Amino acid sequence: LHEGVALARGGERCVALVAGEAGIGKTRLLAEFAHAVHGRGALVLYGRPDEPDLRDANAIVDSRFGADMSSSWL
Repeated sequence: LHEGVALARGGERCVALVAGEAGIGKTRLLAEFAHAVHGRGALVLYGRPDEPDLRDANAIVDSRFGADMSSSWL
C-alpha cells in the first residue's frame, strides 16, 4: 500500500487489491492506512457496496481515470 502511494505521488496510476477471509481485519487495515496517508496530504476515496463486486470498483476507476481498466485487473 505504501508503495502504491509513492507511485501515485510520482504521477503513476496504481490500484491495490486487498482480499482475504471475512474477519481478518481488511477494513481496519485500510481505514488506518487511509487515515495515515490522508494526514500526510493524500486524497483518499472511500466506498463500500452493499454486495461486493469488482465491477463496482472498476466503475470507480473508470470515473476517476477515464479509462476502462477491467482487462488489466479483473
